[in-house]
Amino acid sequence: MSVIFAVLFSQLNVIVSVAGVAVGVDFGAISTRVAVVMRDGGLPYLHPNALGARSMPSLIGFGDRGERLVGERADMAACISCVFHGARDLLGLPATAMTRAWGYAFFKYNLTTVPERRTPLLVSLTGKNFLPEEVGAMLLKEAVKDFAGEAAGQAGGPRVAVAVPPQWTQRRRQALIDACNIAGLNLTSIISDHAAAALQYGVEQPLRKGERRRTVLIVGLGATSGYAAIVRYSAYTAKVNPGGRGRPSAAVSVPYIAVKRIAWEEGVGGWHMDALLAKHLAGQAEAGGACSAAPSPAGGCIGPRAMSRLLAAARKAREVLSVNTEAAAQVTDLVPGRDFSTTVTRAQFEDLAREIVERAAKPAARVLRSYPAGIDAIELVGGASRTPLFQALLRQAVSAATGRDLPLGRHVNTDEAVALGAALRAANVTAAVKDGRAPPRAALQDISPFTLGGRRQRRARPRRRRHPGLEDRFHRQRHARP
Repeated sequence: MSVIFAVLFSQLNVIVSVAGVAVGVDFGAISTRVAVVMRDGGLPYLHPNALGARSMPSLIGFGDRGERLVGERADMAACISCVFHGARDLLGLPATAMTRAWGYAFFKYNLTTVPERRTPLLVSLTGKNFLPEEVGAMLLKEAVKDFAGEAAGQAGGPRVAVAVPPQWTQRRRQALIDACNIAGLNLTSIISDHAAAALQYGVEQPLRKGERRRTVLIVGLGATSGYAAIVRYSAYTAKVNPGGRGRPSAAVSVPYIAVKRIAWEEGVGGWHMDALLAKHLAGQAEAGGACSAAPSPAGGCIGPRAMSRLLAAARKAREVLSVNTEAAAQVTDLVPGRDFSTTVTRAQFEDLAREIVERAAKPAARVLRSYPAGIDAIELVGGASRTPLFQALLRQAVSAATGRDLPLGRHVNTDEAVALGAALRAANVTAAVKDGRAPPRAALQDISPFTLGGRRQRRARPRRRRHPGLEDRFHRQRHARP
């Protein structure tokens, strides 16, 4: 296999009437967010689910009778071992690498392998087996089910674009395509997280009057991975033909968004910080005499359900520590007849998560070293990017690479920018834009380093050179003066 840097180019018409409903899905490891552009066009907006929440937990579970539990219902399930955590990370992974999925590594749910496919297989309590593509299809179908009525009469249903981490290989992206086909979705595009965030930033922060170009370092830190991308914003003149016949009759100025560099780091993110803090809280609970009847899959005497509740308390404490120096971690009835309560300081949390945060800041240093032209601004994306230690290390890395102390910008919604950018991508994959009948409002050029597949070809035999004397004689005869 050889890694090829493929340049993906697409023209995106972002504020015109769209032919139908377009949906963008931020398919996250912890939560899934959905944004939509309706038939009347305009900018996308985040769509809340049936419970009014702006995100849906990426959880799939099965009850005792085989009923399917998705999202919030799976999160509130009484049987924690019936719920598949982090099933998205199993898409496209071989069976030998399934322990890399954070959910299985932490909760140890029922998982086996398919011998003929060499892929993971999820096992429910009823004994029914599910491929990762089938589980992913359940999540995606639940995410976009509210738009089936809005897209009535639209061929294939609403157009869907799904955002995935930039490090996903071709095999993992193909598994996502299979999941969308199983769910019956009209998948029009798979866009990387950094490209979706860059598109949303370009829409919300256009070039000012007299500004010819702007180079922005977009840094994202999500639940299980982080990335850094250098994006250049400029403009060019495009010719369009609204009538669809003859030569182009109009010229418009189009913003041009080009991704110049991209780097990432796996195994870092908000969930890994929460897991370290949850294990720390579990140690305090065990020291206080709190033990469950069932052993913990992560080690110790705290059972799976108690560990899940400690993980939720750790997530809340981490979010509070982003703005305060102390946070309370409380769990009522952690084990039967015993509550748990403690106080966590920011210094304690930073000591626990320092190694992960230092790794999360490395992609920014790598892209800045490979791009000597410099940057003009920094933009943060992702909920875990609010961590004060991460912001401090990021500013140190940028200052060491550029010699400038640039402020960290938050011009876009850090939690929702990827979903909004994916909705813009889905809304503008139309025949009118491709045929040049609609004026493109923005153009996005992305670089996606992933394995394209195929067998390694043998090195071609070098061409035998002609005799130097013959080449010289031919050259003299052809170019001789009359």
